[in-house]
Amino acid sequence: MDRAVDVEGGEVPETENKVMLMPGFPCPLCRFPTYSWVEDMGNKLEPYVLDFIRENHPGWDIEFGACDRCVEVYKLRADGVM
Repeated sequence: MDRAVDVEGGEVPETENKVMLMPGFPCPLCRFPTYSWVEDMGNKLEPYVLDFIRENHPGWDIEFGACDRCVEVYKLRADGVM
């Protein structure tokens, strides 16, 4: 480890853990495997749509992502279409 990482003071730096949206992983909303993730949801969706998703999935956060189908359905539901 000492040779692999040159660290000042001999301590391993903390790294930020990031959720990886891998192809074939289940969507956190519908639980179906997906290959079509919607990333950067904070910039792509209106806040009221994100709030609507959080109301239905209290433990969910935008970093967990969602499949494109769920995003489409929640947009329509938030707009009152469905």
